[in-house]
Order: sequence, then structure tokens, then C-alpha cells
Amino acid sequence: MELRTGMSEADEPAAAGQWGPERSVRTAVVKALLLGANDQRSGAVAALRLAGARITGRLDLSGAEICHTFSLEGCRLEQAMSLHGATTRTIRITNSWVPGIGAELVRIEDDLDLRRSVLEGGSLILINARMAGNLHLADARISGPTVAVRASGLVMEGGFFDERLITQGGLRLPGAQLPRGLFLQGARLENRGGVALAAGHVATSTVDCSHGFTAQGVVRLRRARICGSRVATSHRGLPHARQRVVRRSPAGPGRCRPRQASGFRRLETGKRTVAAGPARPGERRPLRRRSRLHRSGDLATRRIHAGQC
Repeated sequence: MELRTGMSEADEPAAAGQWGPERSVRTAVVKALLLGANDQRSGAVAALRLAGARITGRLDLSGAEICHTFSLEGCRLEQAMSLHGATTRTIRITNSWVPGIGAELVRIEDDLDLRRSVLEGGSLILINARMAGNLHLADARISGPTVAVRASGLVMEGGFFDERLITQGGLRLPGAQLPRGLFLQGARLENRGGVALAAGHVATSTVDCSHGFTAQGVVRLRRARICGSRVATSHRGLPHARQRVVRRSPAGPGRCRPRQASGFRRLETGKRTVAAGPARPGERRPLRRRSRLHRSGDLATRRIHAGQC
């Protein structure tokens, strides 16, 4: 259902207070349609698509089994959305305004797409969620009371794509399984005085924090397992010597060995192994001693402060 007027400024979800009643849709109607109140004829692909709607009331789909694709574009939800324990297909909420999404224990058989959306006043909660596809947060803005994204124990078959994501509050991913990678190019994570990125015990193939990634707060990757292609960093505001990166790559069946990130030279500073800027052509700097973290194969990145370690 298309309810937009075609005028970009008037159709912005931030201006929903000026929308007329003809653009309002009750959550009871949305829920009934998602749960099959108007099933399509046999053989058709069912989906619920709304564009430019103001959704009134609380959309509570806890425990629901949703067999349809759910798509909102340019919409505004008046209250937080709940998907606790639900089983669903693709969920696409793009360029919309939502006061929080609670999706603990959700099972999503495809993608969760929140690109260009604003989550304000409430967190995105994906604790112990299961996802067969990708999570898209590119160009989204999320501001929670203390933590913006809670995704401990998240298990995915796809990737975590957060390009240019802006958060007010921490991004927490402890114990998450992200086999296709964690992509934070150009993201800005703000949690001054707290933890900006908590990704301890994460298992993934790639961590990409390049293209001006900024964290105002502590970045923790303690005991993360990066068994695959690469670690890329470009942490704005930090000198090269403060970018500590050691990657893990396969070293035989069931084993990983620590490897330095491509294009960086390793230095020893005290008991920690760090990557300090691009290697000079032909340069080989032997390590004078092996740190405890290097011997154990853990990811050596412990914490990065914006401006000091």
C-alpha cells in the first residue's frame, strides 16, 4: 500500500505529525494481515508492504509465526515493536522511524534490513536470535538508553553489515557467530566513558573497521576468533601505534594460527603485539619475543580509546 505524496520533505517520517488520518494504519490491522487474515490465492507469494504510513498502537508479534515478507518503507511507528520468540521471513524496515525493536530469540529465515532507519529511544535487541540471512544496518541511526544494539549470542549464516551506522550507546556482540563477516566501514559508535564495541568471543571470518570508522569509547575484541580472510582497520583519531591488530587464519584442520593483518608490520610494546602502520617495501622486523596473547592465539586487540589507549 503506497501512502506517500511524492514530496520528499512532507514524506519524511520525522514529519509524520503533520500527516493526515488517511495515512494512519492500526497495528491490529497489520498484525491480522501478517498472521494470514487475507491470504493470497494458492501459488502466490504473500507479502505485506506499506510505504509512508503512520502505524498507531504497539505492534506486538511476540511468539508469532509469520509466513509473509514484511516491508515498511518511509513509515513511522508510534511505539516500540516486539518480535520476541517469533518465527518469520524477511523483515524490511527501511528509511523509517521506530522507537526500538525487541527481537530476542527471534528466528528469521532470510534478511533483517533496517537500512537508513532511525531507532530512537529504544535499543535494537537481538539476544540469542537466529538469522539465516544478513543483517543490514547501513546508514541507520540507533540511540538506546545505555546500549544501542544488544546482540549477544546472535547466530547468523550471513554477514553483519553496518556501513556508516551511527549509534548513541554501545554495540554489544559478545559470543555472536558471524560467518560472513562484521563490516563497520565508516561507522561511528559513540559511548563516551563506556564501551563502544563489545565483541568478545565473537566468531567471524572478517572484521572491517576501515573508511573512517570511529569509536568514542572502549573497543573490546577479547578472545574473538577471526578465522578467515582479514582484519582491516582505519581508526580515526588514533596514531598507527594504537591500532592493535592480529588476525587468525587457518593452520590445518580445526586449528588457527595468529597472523598479522595484511600490509602492517608487527611491533612488540611491552607484552602486547601491535600492528603499527604499513610495512615498508621489503622490510622484515623479527619479533624479539612472543607475547602471552600471541602464543595463546587470542586476538590481541584489547581496548582502544578515542585518543588514548
